[in-house]
Amino acid sequence: MNEVRLSINKLINQEDWLEMYIPKDTFGNKCIFRFQIKSIQEIDKSRLDLEKLHDKIFLEQGKIILLTFDVINLSQRTKQKGTFYHDIIIEDTEGYSFERSINEVLCNSEFSTDFSFNLIPKIKTKTTLFFLLPDEDSEYYISIKNSKWTETKLILI
Repeated sequence: MNEVRLSINKLINQEDWLEMYIPKDTFGNKCIFRFQIKSIQEIDKSRLDLEKLHDKIFLEQGKIILLTFDVINLSQRTKQKGTFYHDIIIEDTEGYSFERSINEVLCNSEFSTDFSFNLIPKIKTKTTLFFLLPDEDSEYYISIKNSKWTETKLILI
């Protein structure tokens, strides 16, 4: 389990902003992102073309959750969105953690808002992340995955 674990529904309801500090990205640069979770929703799988998937069996077993964010890059240089969302995970009430789901069908679906790969400094951008979660009721929390390479921090502001 991670040190900082914040209720997604509470963050949405209170319209709280968070800041993520990454001391060194893959190029050795410090990154700072301010973000707000705007919504969490379960995706109706019947609206996706699952026949194109290699890992279709996994999507059929769980539920697909979409998180929508507003993100502001407070770093001095343009950053790829992957730098922002690389360490973000969702945890359930039992402490199980789930990384974002990356697949072409989800990223190219009507639910995705990712039309640019970059986060320009000081410009608010809308982005989405998909997560495949077990099909069970739970409260969900946003957290940062532990990494031996960096000391990413998540702070409620």
